Amino acid sequence: MTMQRRMAILGGGPVGLASLMRAVAEGWDARLYERGRVGEHIRSWGHVRMFSPHAMNVVTGGSGARDTAGGPLGKELLTGRQYVERHLEPLAARPELAARITTGTRAIAVSRDRLRKSDGIADPARARSPFRLLLADGQGERAVEADVVLDATGTFGTPNWLGQGGIPAVGERDAATALEHRLPDMPGAERARFAGRHTLIVGSGHSAATAVVWLSQIAAAHPRTRITWVTRRSGPRPVPEVAADPLAERARVTSAANDAAQGATAWLTHVPDASVLEVSRDGPVIVATLATGGGPRIVRADALLALVGYRPDLDLAREVQVQTCWATEGTYRLAAVLLAGEGNGIGTDCLAAVPLGPDTLLHPEAGFFTLGAKSFGRNPNFLIRTGLEQVSDVFAMLRERAA
Repeated sequence: MTMQRRMAILGGGPVGLASLMRAVAEGWDARLYERGRVGEHIRSWGHVRMFSPHAMNVVTGGSGARDTAGGPLGKELLTGRQYVERHLEPLAARPELAARITTGTRAIAVSRDRLRKSDGIADPARARSPFRLLLADGQGERAVEADVVLDATGTFGTPNWLGQGGIPAVGERDAATALEHRLPDMPGAERARFAGRHTLIVGSGHSAATAVVWLSQIAAAHPRTRITWVTRRSGPRPVPEVAADPLAERARVTSAANDAAQGATAWLTHVPDASVLEVSRDGPVIVATLATGGGPRIVRADALLALVGYRPDLDLAREVQVQTCWATEGTYRLAAVLLAGEGNGIGTDCLAAVPLGPDTLLHPEAGFFTLGAKSFGRNPNFLIRTGLEQVSDVFAMLRERAA
């Protein structure tokens, strides 16, 4: 059978661009659709320094041994903005790729043409029907077809809810515009907004740790600055630390945040083993009711950073026969491998690699692949390097099927 060669790639981050580059090189009629600009999710934390050295994040065949600014890659830690400007934008501007990239276009839904999710269960004939994608841009909606779909849309556009148990806190939806789910540029453009004010931080991951470190630096120069840091984890050092961490920047941020939580400072109050029950507004002030071991506690703050992680948007593939983990919402087979790795004590170190393998990317729906951060679901231990390896695995499988 002659294999059809139409491919739709969803998401214009490094994994999507790597997929497009590989697809063009291997003769696919490929199109990439990105909701915002190339590297949109990374741009939203462009002021943050990456933990992994740039050499780990280079798309094969991209800017090569040196970035476009002329600096050596080596162990350089770029900010998100530098990574986009030096690497992703020049890559996307290549003539063989640029004409195949459509930005400002959102993928709304994917299905099989004339087939619903429940049709053709375990029937190989289902794969003979092309995928149908509903897209939307500023001009309206349209449908396109593809024989293979790579979903690399990430998770950063879908933050987790703040409330206890992972559902919205009482009043959270009404107060949504007052909550911030991304790291503001505290060291730079938004420093004045936090200096001398009270910030409530919720979360115990690396984003929360970075916010604590930045705000502590501001507090050292502006003594009226106050921080209340709420974590579900108990204990005086809430951010998991990796022994002999190979990523020096991650180790630095994690240790500094934990030191701040553990130390006795006038500007930081750590509230461990706590969750948010209710959020409301009192004029410009945000009022949060916390559930703590000592009973309910009310915190009034000028800003609330809800840095509680992200999850995949599963609506996109609702009508496709995908298999996701019931706990992490990641690709099912991949989640099983990752969870097994966590059971071996390596769950907090994204560099403590467990063998993944191409089979972990398979869904029951032939020709549909979830790549990148989205394949990890709610598991935060994703590396760009892992996503680039997934691209290689997918195209190896496609070549094998076409042989």
